[in-house]
Amino acid sequence: MENAVNTQQLNITLDAFQAFDTNIPQNLIADGPLVNAEATTIEGKSGFTVTALAYIPSGEFNPVVIGPEVVNSVALMSNVLYLNYYGVAVVKTENREGGIQENLSRDFRIEFNMKNTSELYDLYYIKFSYVLPEGTTPVDMIYVREQNDDPETDRGTITTPVKVPPPTL
Repeated sequence: MENAVNTQQLNITLDAFQAFDTNIPQNLIADGPLVNAEATTIEGKSGFTVTALAYIPSGEFNPVVIGPEVVNSVALMSNVLYLNYYGVAVVKTENREGGIQENLSRDFRIEFNMKNTSELYDLYYIKFSYVLPEGTTPVDMIYVREQNDDPETDRGTITTPVKVPPPTL
């Protein structure tokens, strides 16, 4: 599967997307997507390959409305599940000395819209790569999270070399 999208400062290619398992009870799922990022060379340019396992509630989706703050969007399931890139954001993390530090982050979201969250979840495998054009501002980490545009809570994972405190809701 190849779905390349050119953005202001990022070229994203969806390498793979599939459902791994369905109807997983809520007590057996992770708190956020499980993410791995690997530096790579794509067509002679610096880039990264990101693999994410995301638990998305089972059930009926509503269409996602892509807002103007989204730098680019790749449809995973037509009109209802997207990989959205929101650009570079500042994320605060705990440093090794126990203090708080601000980090530049690339903000990716696996976005959907479901009115009633389910007690059952489906596990999706998402693999994408992106190329950094020359002159792109380097960042300290990537931030990948699941975002339900309807209910109260979102879940996410920060991938960084520093110790990250557990999320608070």
